Amino acid sequence: MAASKGLGSLLLRLLLLSVLAGGSYLLLLYACLDRNPASNNYNAAQIDKQELLAKTPTPRLIVIGGSNLAFGLDSQRLEQALGVHVVNLGHQASLGLRYMMGSVRRLAKPGDWVLLVPEYEHLGQDIFYGGSAVIDLAGYTGNLALLRYNGPVGLLAANTAIRYYQQPFTYYPPYTRDSFNRYGDNIAHLGLPPSRIASYTISPAVNPAPIRAIKAFSNECSRRGIRLLISYPATMRSFYESNRTIIAKLSGNLQNTGVTMLDSNPESFVFDDRYFFDTVYHLTAEGRALRTERLTRLLQQRPELLQTDEHRKVGAP
Repeated sequence: MAASKGLGSLLLRLLLLSVLAGGSYLLLLYACLDRNPASNNYNAAQIDKQELLAKTPTPRLIVIGGSNLAFGLDSQRLEQALGVHVVNLGHQASLGLRYMMGSVRRLAKPGDWVLLVPEYEHLGQDIFYGGSAVIDLAGYTGNLALLRYNGPVGLLAANTAIRYYQQPFTYYPPYTRDSFNRYGDNIAHLGLPPSRIASYTISPAVNPAPIRAIKAFSNECSRRGIRLLISYPATMRSFYESNRTIIAKLSGNLQNTGVTMLDSNPESFVFDDRYFFDTVYHLTAEGRALRTERLTRLLQQRPELLQTDEHRKVGAP
């Protein structure tokens, strides 16, 4: 009896110590956040994108994903071709797929279409949870509730003291808040020469959490009268060839969600290496045009997207 009481007391002390340590860390993190809402930090552009979505009238095509969309989509051209308002929320992978779907869940309305385009790492690695980008956003908005999108690893990787001593920091295009146009596309890189890009292999591990979350998101969208589609990210051919096996596995998992796929073959969005700017996901101006044309063609095969008068008016001259 005494032993069980002693064990219970020890567990309680450990719990209290954990709560105290966690609370202290969050307070330190908050103290070191950059809380300048006018910052030109690339991640502060999420504020503008959320405002853009909030004020763009329904029905809309809301595109969500990482920087494969931010650097790889001509939303104006897509809007004119489809006759539907397009909002590009694509930003960067470290926002995490959990945050991306959560932010749209809050602002999407009946009649909207959502196109989900995750990077492959969102499906197989820990960046399903948010990282430093979400921490930045929590500082700029003052909304610490955003930290719920971070997993424990993301919070511990915040490098609080380092981030504090990096302030103030100078940001350079195209990695700035003002690199985005009124549709949410990053256009600051379009006139810049491409960099040498080293391909890499992604982890063969598969995380089941993203697939469960996508299924739950799809069910919620369906209940609310929101249509969900999934497409593959634009990737460099050398990257695709290095990761063909794991990409096939991740693609199969996506197709098993039951969500409508624009194309069942991930290779449909694989482009030659010469079309990429500075990462395996960031397209040059020419690559961006090719990807937009391919995406437009697939979407135009779905006449239900274009059936309302409100849609047709958007693209009218």
